[in-house]
Amino acid sequence: TQSGERAMPANSLPHFKNPPVEETVLGVQFERIPGLTIAHLGAFWKALGPEWPESIHAPAIETMSEEFTDEGRWRSAAKMKVEHEVRLRLQVRNAANTRMIQLQDNRFHYNWISVENECYPRYVNVRPEFDKFYSRFILFLKEENLSVPVENQWEITYVNRIPQGNLWTSVADWGKVFVPLSGIPEDLSGSQLWSTNGELTFDIRPEIGRLRIRYQHARGANGPELLMLNLTARGALGKPEPMPQSLSEGLDIGRQAIVQ
Repeated sequence: TQSGERAMPANSLPHFKNPPVEETVLGVQFERIPGLTIAHLGAFWKALGPEWPESIHAPAIETMSEEFTDEGRWRSAAKMKVEHEVRLRLQVRNAANTRMIQLQDNRFHYNWISVENECYPRYVNVRPEFDKFYSRFILFLKEENLSVPVENQWEITYVNRIPQGNLWTSVADWGKVFVPLSGIPEDLSGSQLWSTNGELTFDIRPEIGRLRIRYQHARGANGPELLMLNLTARGALGKPEPMPQSLSEGLDIGRQAIVQ
């Protein structure tokens, strides 16, 4: 991806009238907060009020770091350390099931989730929501006499689902939708192509972060086949240039890389 510059103004980015995005996730990773337990996360959930009625536990997301050393380039995403203890993540959903807050002792994520007949509200609307609830989380930590987050990574993900039908009928048509797959042969020595999955990784220059594009042939819950395109951009915080100097700038750069 071309990104030798800081984030571009929003009005200079491509605008898609009807994007197939079904979920966006804005997140921040930070150093583990000493003393923060699942009980604290539950208390924060209750403080959000009745508009957030549902919560479930899930395994914690691994601590990750994009590295630009020779060794780091050959790993999909480096673990910062090996962890043996059982850790949990709290997922809290709103009543309409269109928003989710994900919390653990070193992460805060905010999801927009598509529901039937709802259009994607766009980054410019979801981003202020992330800022609002992340600020509330920081205030909660202060009120509980816990450490405020020492941020070390920004992350943003767009999940796209493109159903079989109008845009593609077989896997061989994927190149019409996703240009990097345009060279896949439909037939190879009498063998017909049935499925393909993979990942493309791009450095966001100059060593600001990485953009990872995962494509997958899948089947939806009701039977239709799907082309799944998951685009994730992430990069470090709290390091010298050329890294972003703030979470806000990092998220904007990640959004720019994905949209471009």
